Amino acid sequence: MMKFTLRLNNEEKTFHPPVFVPGLVYRKILEMQAGGRFPTSDPTDMDEMVQLLCEAYGNQFTVDDFWNGINAPDINETIWGFVGFVNGTNKKDSKDNKKEGK
Repeated sequence: MMKFTLRLNNEEKTFHPPVFVPGLVYRKILEMQAGGRFPTSDPTDMDEMVQLLCEAYGNQFTVDDFWNGINAPDINETIWGFVGFVNGTNKKDSKDNKKEGK
């Protein structure tokens, strides 16, 4: 599931899976995986992954917005959910959003 919530400007905002994610985001994830930079515990590599998440969601939030607004216990689930979504393992989310027009 790629729906997640960030606290932005003291308000919670829920982001639903995008209908379209550029193929370049997928390619960059593959590059990170092939280069051994994901999965990782390196903060710089995690920032790069979060930047891809921002791009996939149309830059509605920044990397700093993500880190400041995500609930810490939700970080890994959100990032792994994003990777699975882009890799096509969560195709249902994308199809449901197309039907709902999100």
